[in-house]
Amino acid sequence: MTTFMFRASEDITARLSSAEMRSWLNDFIRQPHRLPPDPGSGYERFSLTLPADTVNAVATYSKSGISSALRRIAFERLGVKRQGMPQVYRATATTRTFYAGRSHDKSQRGNEIAAALICLLVWLMFLGISVVLASRKRNNVEVPQDNMTQEKPN
Repeated sequence: MTTFMFRASEDITARLSSAEMRSWLNDFIRQPHRLPPDPGSGYERFSLTLPADTVNAVATYSKSGISSALRRIAFERLGVKRQGMPQVYRATATTRTFYAGRSHDKSQRGNEIAAALICLLVWLMFLGISVVLASRKRNNVEVPQDNMTQEKPN
């Protein structure tokens, strides 16, 4: 279980619990369908303890951010009115894929660190190969010049 923090309207946060949301997420996984539009982020900060895999699957299926997917499911089940205020943050599908590993799960942070280290290793190898090739090219250019300037005895 992972704790997810997000913003939602008071209408949603006053009537929502982690157990309820877990049940709704499981129902959605069993019978996926199109969710209503995001009602807006609101000003209330709220946290729920939910299974990370299930939340990520629902967010990926709905092509929205995690917070947006949770608000959309709550909006559908609770039947609250849409927010009249503009949405502070709206996730798009490209943002979702970029932040896919950005839940509060510590094991996913390890994957990000491993990817960064692999990238660094590749760049260091490229730099090392470039230096070696440049030094060999310099040595190859100098050696033939020395051989040509010397005269061979008859």
